[in-house]
Amino acid sequence: MGKPRGKEGDPLMENQGATHSMRATDGEKKSVAPTIQAQFSPILAAIADTKIVLQQDIGEVSVGLELLRAEHRKLAERMMDVEKGVDDMHPTQ
Repeated sequence: MGKPRGKEGDPLMENQGATHSMRATDGEKKSVAPTIQAQFSPILAAIADTKIVLQQDIGEVSVGLELLRAEHRKLAERMMDVEKGVDDMHPTQ
């Protein structure tokens, strides 16, 4: 039978710190943070670039939405003028 899991000396328990450090061949710990940072650096840069593009797109959409609202107001006013003109031409009795 194998070793019970979760006990001291279990290889699985010894590897829990592997994301922060790993054993060098001479038994000393060496940091893996630079390696991890190097792997994720291009991904983080792409995310930052995407964020900038999305912020610009949101700004453009906001401007477009304001233009649509202004056009809607103009059309609503014209429609009310037309309804008023029809009412003036054909007054209800």
